[in-house]
Amino acid sequence: MFNIRGMEWIIILAIVLLLFGPKQLPNLARSIGKTITEFRTGVKGVEEDLRNLAKETEPATDPPPPPDKDENKKEPETESEKAASQDEPEKLTPEPDYPEDA
Repeated sequence: MFNIRGMEWIIILAIVLLLFGPKQLPNLARSIGKTITEFRTGVKGVEEDLRNLAKETEPATDPPPPPDKDENKKEPETESEKAASQDEPEKLTPEPDYPEDA
């Protein structure tokens, strides 16, 4: 960007010394330092705000819920089917087959 070498710095400092005088240089340097510090603090604050905003707007990366184990089970469509399904208890295990002794 700027390619300032040693001799250019000396010339710039001499011009600043002539313009502001030796008594004002410490105050000038102090105010420039404070300005740079406040600028950096402001930039950090904006960066933190952007990071927080990015975290809030990220989509959830939760995995989708597992599929139902009983995929063949269908929902009752009519009112009578709903009532019939509520009356019958759901069987979790099949009943064992016992031989009949008749």
